[in-house]
Amino acid sequence: MDFIKKVFGSYIFEGLVLTAIGVVLIIWPNESLNIMCIAIGALLILLGLIKLIMFFSKNKDNRKIMALLIGIVETALGIVMIVSSRFFIDFFQIVTGVILIYGAVIMFFGALRLRMLPGPLFIISILLAILTFVLAVVMLINPTQFASFMTQLMGVSLAIEGISMIVVMSKIKRELDKLHEESDIII
Repeated sequence: MDFIKKVFGSYIFEGLVLTAIGVVLIIWPNESLNIMCIAIGALLILLGLIKLIMFFSKNKDNRKIMALLIGIVETALGIVMIVSSRFFIDFFQIVTGVILIYGAVIMFFGALRLRMLPGPLFIISILLAILTFVLAVVMLINPTQFASFMTQLMGVSLAIEGISMIVVMSKIKRELDKLHEESDIII
């Protein structure tokens, strides 16, 4: 029974943490993005420095130039992410928007090939291509606002997941406690 209580306790704790993270992402999306960007940048700097240290600690015969280049790139990218996180977030949104436009065009031409087939597949494919295109254009017009919105959406998802975990685990625990009490009465 102690094991079951620990499992339930850990699920409840996980649900509380997910809910808290979700609420933070909803209330402070831009700050959360900056913190995530800075954290990833710090991790990249650490990984890059480790690669550089490993490169220079080896004797000259065992050094691989690719390890040096990767170490330099990781360190530089980490510094850029920390120093100008907003630029990096916007740049990522713009690149993603361009990729989505490319994908929407491919989806559109693929959908045109389906127009002779019976059923709604052609219409659904065209609508998805248009939706993807519109999403990409919105992303390109205002990358900062779009990133903030997506962060809030992720926050809502995490909060719902956390609350669901707490509610479900609480109900299961109540039912198990009821069964445990009934088994004590029978014995």
